[in-house]
Amino acid sequence: MHNNTNSGTPKIYNCNISSSANYGIYFYNNGTVSQITAPQISTCTFAGNSCPIYLYGYDYPNYGIKHFPAYTNITFTQNTYNAIALNGLIGATGTLGNNGYPYIFANNVTLPSGKTLTIEKGTIIKPAANVYMKVEGNLQAIGGGVLSDPIIFTSFKDDAVKGDTNNDSNNSSPAAGDWSRIWFYGTGCNSSVLEYCVLKYGGYSGYGMIQIEGNSTTATTPTIRNSTVRDSSNVGF
Repeated sequence: MHNNTNSGTPKIYNCNISSSANYGIYFYNNGTVSQITAPQISTCTFAGNSCPIYLYGYDYPNYGIKHFPAYTNITFTQNTYNAIALNGLIGATGTLGNNGYPYIFANNVTLPSGKTLTIEKGTIIKPAANVYMKVEGNLQAIGGGVLSDPIIFTSFKDDAVKGDTNNDSNNSSPAAGDWSRIWFYGTGCNSSVLEYCVLKYGGYSGYGMIQIEGNSTTATTPTIRNSTVRDSSNVGF
């Protein structure tokens, strides 16, 4: 199911979506925020697909991911990747909700200046190999506690967190450098907060798992507190 949405509210209820060589549902938004409301997916089973749900945000004016779907009672089973995948530009303020399944950042993700992304407590994000998240806007990633409902960024191969996302049984194990980093860039991200977050198995290609980059005249000052950064292939910061 390919949903190239520029208006309305897609509603997908009581469906069994199975055996796709690619994606069960592919969202590609190109309308304005006022034209689109969040898609609704309820009481659906996704089985035997390459990836159950994929959100793509084309990096171009008036494009990007405008809304994250609202999920109720969804089931993933025996897909190549039992997760919700996304990549590209986040084109509007929104919330990445804790729906019971992890998110895969299938390729690099950018939060531009002027946009806010809230990540709910307990949400699990597993970036694919070498992938980074660039934060130029306002990222609010506040977990419920390091031991209770943290937000976790970890390897796509980490079966200890939300199970066997890459569906390969015990044939792969997480390792330092599996993904890249969260990259805070510019003054537009100065209100960002990472709190009660766990970041592990990143640091690909000599980067720390958290990179904070300003320039010669302006400082970049996100807030990072009460969080764990571990198992990096390089420095943590």
